[in-house]
Amino acid sequence: MLRALLVSTLETDDGLKVLAREANVLRTELHALRGYLETLSAEAETDPMVLLGLSLRTHFLEGMLKWTTDAARQFRAASAARG
Repeated sequence: MLRALLVSTLETDDGLKVLAREANVLRTELHALRGYLETLSAEAETDPMVLLGLSLRTHFLEGMLKWTTDAARQFRAASAARG
C-alpha cells in the first residue's frame, strides 16, 4: 500500500526506476531462496517446518514480484493516457 502511494507521487521515469529496482531485488532474492529451498529439500533430515517457512517466503516474494510488475505496467499505462 505504501509502495503504491510512493510510486504515485513520483515522476514517470523515477517511478519506473523505483519499480525496476525493486523487481530486480525481488528476483535476486527469489532465485537464491529457490536454490536454497531445493538444496534443503534434497536433505532427508531437514525439518518440515523449515521447508514450510521457506516455501511460504517464496510465495510471498512471488506475490510481491507480481505486484511490482503489475504496478509498473499500470504506471506506464496511466502515464501514456495522460500524454
